Amino acid sequence: MRAPFRRRLALAVAVVSGLLLSGLLVFHTSQAAFQASTTNSGSSLNAGRLVITDNQNGVAMFSAPGLTPGATGTQCIDVTYSGNLDAVVRLSADYSASDPVSALAPYLDFTIDQIATTSACQPGSPAIRNAFLPAATTLKAKVDGLKAEAADLGWAPTANSNETRRYRLTYTLQNTNAAMGRTASVGFTWVARTMLDTVTAPGTFQTALGCSANWKPDCAVPTLTDPDGDDNYTWQTSAIPAGTWETKVAIGGTWGLNYGAGGVRDGNNISFTVPSGGGTVAFSFNSPTHTLTVTVS
Repeated sequence: MRAPFRRRLALAVAVVSGLLLSGLLVFHTSQAAFQASTTNSGSSLNAGRLVITDNQNGVAMFSAPGLTPGATGTQCIDVTYSGNLDAVVRLSADYSASDPVSALAPYLDFTIDQIATTSACQPGSPAIRNAFLPAATTLKAKVDGLKAEAADLGWAPTANSNETRRYRLTYTLQNTNAAMGRTASVGFTWVARTMLDTVTAPGTFQTALGCSANWKPDCAVPTLTDPDGDDNYTWQTSAIPAGTWETKVAIGGTWGLNYGAGGVRDGNNISFTVPSGGGTVAFSFNSPTHTLTVTVS
């Protein structure tokens, strides 16, 4: 009865030994494999910089105590962009503290203009772009409108351009007893942001599509997209009413970088007509040529 047991034990040992031997053979074979390699070393990644400065160096632009009705004042500021990335510059404003420091703001007529950097800071100097937020005639209205960086300065400086623009701020105290003894304290901030790749087609038809005003490059309607990555940005709608309309392309939600007829930067508006029976309007923007095509079918 013991002999069969020994045979079974011997068989089991033979199987285990065979497995160990096979393992050794595989190990030695894998070490003999051929190999070749190539190495790319020294990679360096550096984020770009946005740099914006002004010649006032953070000092208050106005200090005007004891104002009388009709009193007026003007101050200019030179803003320079020197970053190494393409950017868009916008303007924001807010009161410096709580409500008492804004009490005079509704009684100050206030304008913000862009003038040539060679122009003297005088009210009579011609403006390149005048009355940012023109419907906001008082300091209060201006600040309320600028809290969301709503002033499109039309400025999209390119990388390393060291471009400077001069802005003129002018106030006039209204002739009303309600202004007596009141104070206003406000800060203005010029903000540089990297250029967003949004492509919009603002025009004379935007209010019909739900925008708050026409010619608003930061309104999302219409926004052209390029889902297949072929550099053609498209959008279409049947909601534009019958009539003749005008449009052009804006990049990054600002007029700082825009293309008109023939793909010309800051070029002429592009006209199209929707017939009385309506139609589908298709916008197509070719990014390499900067050309916008509008078709109606």
